[in-house]
Order: sequence, then C-alpha cells, then structure tokens
Amino acid sequence: MSGISGSMGSWDGGYMNVNCCCGKRAGVRISESASNPNKLYYYCRDNKCGSFLGWCIPTNVNSPTSNSIGEGLEVFKANLSRTIAEIKEELLKINEETKKLHVKLQKIEAILNQMKNCMIIILLLLIVFAVKTP
Repeated sequence: MSGISGSMGSWDGGYMNVNCCCGKRAGVRISESASNPNKLYYYCRDNKCGSFLGWCIPTNVNSPTSNSIGEGLEVFKANLSRTIAEIKEELLKINEETKKLHVKLQKIEAILNQMKNCMIIILLLLIVFAVKTP
C-alpha cells in the first residue's frame, strides 16, 4: 500500500474495511466538525445504519503484528455487528408488540366508553322512574 501524504504530513498505512449492520461495506468520509477536523470516519452508504458508524481504525502495513491486531479487530467488529443486529431485531419485536398493545388499549377504551354510555342511560332511566313513582 502506498503512503498517504497531505498538509498534515505523511503516513504509510491504511484503514480497516468495515461492514455496516446492513451487511454492506461502509464508506469513509472526512470529518469537517470543529471538534474532529479532518478525521476519517465510517458511514453507511445507504444510510440504513446511521451516518456515523465510528472513527476509522488505522492499520500499519509495515508492522509484523498488523495481521493479529487486524484479526482481533475483525472478530470484535463481527461480534459487535451481531450484537447490534440482535438489538435491532429485538427492537423490531418490541415495536410490533407495542403496536399490538396499542390496538388492544384502543379496544378497551371503546368498551369503557360504551359501558359509560350504558351507565348514563341506566341512571337516566332510574331518575325517570323515580320521578314518576309517587
């Protein structure tokens, strides 16, 4: 891999490839924020996983231990991606359950309104009979 050079100096290395939770390869952008100027970060190209997935992880291609570090990071990323996918799946289940509970709540509220109306009618009938009865 060739070195990267620019106004900030040069660096002979690279960055790890990262996949999004959606399974696609993440893109790399340059931060333009005041707090992290010119810092590289990963983002989802389809914007399904969010616009910021994390800061780029540098690798030094000249380091003899770069493969073991890279492998460890790949395992970490795979576990993290699995965990995120599991959380997303659980959130989908919770959202579906919430929708079902909302429908049940609406039905209960409708029944309560009907019962309230019936009670009003019964009270009115009792008042009418009480007035008619001497």
